[in-house]
Amino acid sequence: LTENLNLPHFRLAKRVAQLVRAFDAKEAATLLLEAETAENLEVIVATRVLQATLDTSLTDTKRLQILEDARSRAASGRDGILKSVQLAIGQLLDRAGQPQRAEIWYREILDADALDTVAQHGLIDCLWRQGKWGDAAIFLRKQLALKGELPGLTFALGKSQFEAGDLSGTV
Repeated sequence: LTENLNLPHFRLAKRVAQLVRAFDAKEAATLLLEAETAENLEVIVATRVLQATLDTSLTDTKRLQILEDARSRAASGRDGILKSVQLAIGQLLDRAGQPQRAEIWYREILDADALDTVAQHGLIDCLWRQGKWGDAAIFLRKQLALKGELPGLTFALGKSQFEAGDLSGTV
């Protein structure tokens, strides 16, 4: 249907999907210009996120600047657009060895959507790497109350309680 209608939005979106499969910095820059001309917020933000996460020539500082720009643009769009930018920022900070800053972004995502699994895993990992075992246990109890007795979450809770020194809670 989208090919038959040949709508500009879907042509741009298709190019975004191609960038995901094979990132090309020149194509991303061209696509960004076309999306800005068309005032297509979703494509602009998606392209900026891809630039920040897939362009290997960028420094972490430049990546963060791009994502901050995308975040300010996404603030006026749908929640899903903003969430993807927040997640990219959290993951970038996490990879850059700044789990305490990444934790803030993961928590912001989870405040808006408590069931977001990617942010959940990111937050647990950040808390563990910071040695915040008690905080991890509190968070995991809340997640188990929301999602049910999932084996992975139950194991993570047990590990967090053990590392926090709560041996009876672990058992």
